[in-house]
Amino acid sequence: MLAELQNKCIKKLTSKIFNTDLETPDPDAKTEIDNMQLNMVELYRKYNNPGKVDSLFTIKNDVEDIKSSVKNTMKTMLNNITELTVINNIINFIIV
Repeated sequence: MLAELQNKCIKKLTSKIFNTDLETPDPDAKTEIDNMQLNMVELYRKYNNPGKVDSLFTIKNDVEDIKSSVKNTMKTMLNNITELTVINNIINFIIV
């Protein structure tokens, strides 16, 4: 999408600067060039961070964070169960 907009702007800019009917550049070409540059900067700022314009990108990152959190929680739970089993075996050994 960004490449399509860029190509469209370049074609428009080229037609303004190299006007074949007049054989000379359009006197407003400098203004057009400045406007095109501003438009390209705005497009870059808008699409530079995909999460700002693509909600699925944000959701995917959130899912990855949740998966990581669940994995860490499961690891902690398994460690706690292992420790509890060891403590339980020691208590049973002492009592018997």
